[in-house]
Amino acid sequence: MMIRMKPYLFVAFGILVCVSAFIASFGSDERRAAAAPQAGPSPLVLNYQQCYAYHPGEVEIDLSWSPAGGTQWVDVSLFDNGFAPGTFVGIGPMSGLNNNVHEPGFLGNRMHYVRVNSLTAYGWVATQTLAFMTLDCAPAPSALTYKLYGPVRFGCSESDMGTDTYSWETFGAGDANNQWLDISLVNNGFAPGTFVGIGPIPINRGYQAAPSVGSRSTVVYWRVNTPTARGWIASPTAASTFPILPMHNGCN
Repeated sequence: MMIRMKPYLFVAFGILVCVSAFIASFGSDERRAAAAPQAGPSPLVLNYQQCYAYHPGEVEIDLSWSPAGGTQWVDVSLFDNGFAPGTFVGIGPMSGLNNNVHEPGFLGNRMHYVRVNSLTAYGWVATQTLAFMTLDCAPAPSALTYKLYGPVRFGCSESDMGTDTYSWETFGAGDANNQWLDISLVNNGFAPGTFVGIGPIPINRGYQAAPSVGSRSTVVYWRVNTPTARGWIASPTAASTFPILPMHNGCN
């Protein structure tokens, strides 16, 4: 059985086929364009690193690359985990023309993982990850030492509750500029919540007044603790009482 198509229907059908082919072809080209490989930034280069002069222990670095176009960030992580969310920081945004960054604040003596990530018209395009170990920029250990003297409570009776004065000498303070007097009634290594810290005290001052914490026969545990670039350095712990000293205040 032969089906005859009227001439105007044949023409309409032909037009429909051509339009459909054109639309399909346009969509295909669009998909190809979206999927076309994009030229990413050139490999990330660590030009140099050096100890940061203004913050002991920190490192400053200099990086360069050829940009891919689009707004850029330098992503920095301490973990080799593909820059999982929440495990890296982004330095930016930077212009799409920017090809260099000089940045302080990197931790010394640690592995770092860095990339440049560019937001282009086709999405995010990143360099390969650059992994490097930063310099050990920690200052030399402090030669900080102390000499502690017995504290004094003025007065002439056992019940005197006057102010106590602690004294000591500090040697080799180095980069330190202040210190703290820690006082406790418990010999537990100055566990958090069990001692009182009085300070900051200028590093060149070797005494500090403090409220009394018991009778003259009460044993008080105390130390001097100093913050340095290497961390806190404490004196040995002294155990002291407050005997009556006849030479003070005219006591007989």
